[in-house]
Amino acid sequence: HNHNNRLGLYTIPNPFDYKPNSVSSRNTRNMKEQPYIIIANISKKPNIRCLIKNAVAFGVKTIFVAGQRKFNFDASDEKSDIPKIIKPLIIEGHLKIVQFEKIKECIEHIHSLGIKVIGVEIDETAVDVEDTDNCFSGDTAFMMGNEGTGMNEKQMSLCDGFVKISQYGGGTASLNVSIAAGIILQRFYAYSQSKDCL
Repeated sequence: HNHNNRLGLYTIPNPFDYKPNSVSSRNTRNMKEQPYIIIANISKKPNIRCLIKNAVAFGVKTIFVAGQRKFNFDASDEKSDIPKIIKPLIIEGHLKIVQFEKIKECIEHIHSLGIKVIGVEIDETAVDVEDTDNCFSGDTAFMMGNEGTGMNEKQMSLCDGFVKISQYGGGTASLNVSIAAGIILQRFYAYSQSKDCL
């Protein structure tokens, strides 16, 4: 059954039990497109911590997690891996972390809420993040690739599309996962704000 403690940590055996406040109860007249992050297949705890901090910095209210059993997402636990500065946001209900065992049930739940899933991956079908009118529309959950191998086939098969970050120098094809997330979330935030000015 649904475990819903007062600290905003949700573990959902049935993914259709939970609906985030930002989707179900916001005023439709002032509705802004909402960003979400999916944390799955990330190897290093410091990268997960940075992903959470970046998500908060750019207005994410709900973070979806698939797997990640080695990371303690319980903000009330003394041994929690959640950054200290983020714990009060979870405790006060400003940030929700929704956990799933498997990526497939996580994505099915996200889709049931009407949220698109966009993978951040260097792929021939990926739209450049600078082309905001073609890569962003509606509430969107961004899924990052693994630090070493990128997104796996299962992750890619569950995405509705892909976005990439163009690079202009030589050296490496990839950016640190939390840096890439920060760039994507900042672009999405700027895009959603500019739509309100039209």
